[in-house]
Amino acid sequence: MATIDKIRNRLIDKLLSVRNEKFLLALEELISSGQIDNDKITFSKEQELMLQMSEEDLQKGRAMSQQEFRTKVNEWLKEKS
Repeated sequence: MATIDKIRNRLIDKLLSVRNEKFLLALEELISSGQIDNDKITFSKEQELMLQMSEEDLQKGRAMSQQEFRTKVNEWLKEKS
């Protein structure tokens, strides 16, 4: 995987754990104000597979809303504590 892909994936992993709304809004503004590379996006084989799997999940009804997900996670966490 190219270095830029590794950096992007590390950033995505870190972003998924951020809960500070002000931080995320500031980061969004920073990214939006930067120069955007308008080149065609190329996905790795792994990314393409994940997109295909996601599409299949949607087609087969294996998806839930964010609120449903949060409720299930909270229930799971209560069981574990």
